[in-house]
Amino acid sequence: MNVEPDDIEQILIKTARQTEENNKILRRMQRAQRTAAFMRFVQWILILGSFAAVYYLIQPFIAEIQVLTESYRTMLDSGSDGVRYEALENFLDNFDLSEEAEQPQGETSPEELEPLEEGVDAETTE
Repeated sequence: MNVEPDDIEQILIKTARQTEENNKILRRMQRAQRTAAFMRFVQWILILGSFAAVYYLIQPFIAEIQVLTESYRTMLDSGSDGVRYEALENFLDNFDLSEEAEQPQGETSPEELEPLEEGVDAETTE
């Protein structure tokens, strides 16, 4: 089994090319894995962050409903039947969907301002 030096040299050159090609492929695969891992991390951050944001935005409404239900329970536990009916009406008034309910809190209607202005005029004239 005689192998000539030219054959050995060609085999070494071919092996070197294949090794370089394999290294390039392996580096691309490694880069793709790192990118995929980073994107999975970003995906989970976005998912968990959106849950936190939704909780932050909904929390005031949940707290308001808890306060309303607790006050309703205390009114029902402490009153007679007539008071219970009034408590139920007051509770349901908080969820009124009529045009009056669409007015933002903190703003007063012109009808509410008139008695106040008359009271101020009466006090200043005396």
